[in-house]
Amino acid sequence: EFQPFRQDVAAVALSVACFGLAVTLQRFADGHPNVVFLAVGMIGACVVMGSTSGDSLTQNSVDPTMRARVTSVQSMITVGMPSLGAVAIGWQCQERRP
Repeated sequence: EFQPFRQDVAAVALSVACFGLAVTLQRFADGHPNVVFLAVGMIGACVVMGSTSGDSLTQNSVDPTMRARVTSVQSMITVGMPSLGAVAIGWQCQERRP
């Protein structure tokens, strides 16, 4: 029986908390460019950490016979969904144009 590793779950939770903190920091920077640059750097680091931790969690929690299939579906969703989201947002903007 395969169980996700606790350190992977903890790393994903930490990256989400770090991302929330960085976005909050950027929101309240109020024109301090050094704080904004720090927050943007933190956001980038958190996104990379979350992506890597999520991939690791997926690979470690899936049955080895299904690992390649699950990883390919995850990659397809990661790459394809932003494109579909952009089309949906563009369509909404065109429909709701004043």
